[in-house]
Amino acid sequence: MGNIRELLSLTSIIISFFVGIIAAFAVVKEINFSLFFKNEKSIGAWIGKILIFLFIVLFVWVIFSTLFVLLKIQE
Repeated sequence: MGNIRELLSLTSIIISFFVGIIAAFAVVKEINFSLFFKNEKSIGAWIGKILIFLFIVLFVWVIFSTLFVLLKIQE
């Protein structure tokens, strides 16, 4: 477990997090929630947007973190 902490530096975590936020924001802005909900500003639509946003952020964060660890191992 200590080796993974050494490989996963703070910079790579921050980069992964910001890239995830940008990707998630772009996807949530482009999705047409009016197909699923009558009112795009309803509570259900907001919960859906938040869940999709968090899912994409976490997915990108895991992918980039794994990539940074693999790149660090290659060195």
